[in-house]
Amino acid sequence: MNTKTLDMGIEASKIFGGQDNTKSNTLLYNQTARDFVRIITSKLPQRDRLYTLADFGSFKGELLGTIVDLLRDQKYNLSTIAIDGNAKALAENKADFKIVSDLTNVPLADRSVDLSINRYTLAWNSLQNQGKILEKMARTCREFAIVQHAGADNYNSDAWRARMNEYLSGRDIPKIKREGHYFSSRDEIERILQERKIPFIKLEDIKVDSVSDVFIKRYNLTPEEAVKTIEILKDKDYAMKTTWLLLLKS
Repeated sequence: MNTKTLDMGIEASKIFGGQDNTKSNTLLYNQTARDFVRIITSKLPQRDRLYTLADFGSFKGELLGTIVDLLRDQKYNLSTIAIDGNAKALAENKADFKIVSDLTNVPLADRSVDLSINRYTLAWNSLQNQGKILEKMARTCREFAIVQHAGADNYNSDAWRARMNEYLSGRDIPKIKREGHYFSSRDEIERILQERKIPFIKLEDIKVDSVSDVFIKRYNLTPEEAVKTIEILKDKDYAMKTTWLLLLKS
């Protein structure tokens, strides 16, 4: 089982938990829990039963914990499953059940959970593995799944990816070096879903400017490293945020 651990950044948990109020982090992270809760409550009006919620790429449970708190405030009864390849981070997760696993090989039975969530994990996998992750979510879920993605501009994907790949090579700032990623565009993800016959609705598709702030905050970059980050990303200092609802109920 491949459980490769990525360097998420020294302040990753703070950012994932919505504790930074810069505009880009607010749009990318701070809004997610309440947005997901609105979707969940609109799709699951019945509250007198136990629902199983799986979080694909849960890390320390920053997003999952907030969602659970909000849903339990609204009298939902939940059993939670946190899935992540980072065993150290998962040890701090407060989910009811924890699975250390690569997201392409999650050992869950078909249609074994009611709903699943996935925020920003796809881009840190190859395009082929992104398809496997989405397929795994679709097979294991009974009701619906929510997938949120930050990726390439749909209209100049290659140029956007080239600039981001240059930055993430770590040549100029070694601490942010990443490997194995592919920042797919909206259309590439939707093509994957269509090819696998996974029904979906696109709920959100917006441009988030100054994505450099995410790296600057997460990796606690020095002022000099922050300036270099902006210099490298230049006119590609943004990301496209897209949210889909996968309609899985028969």
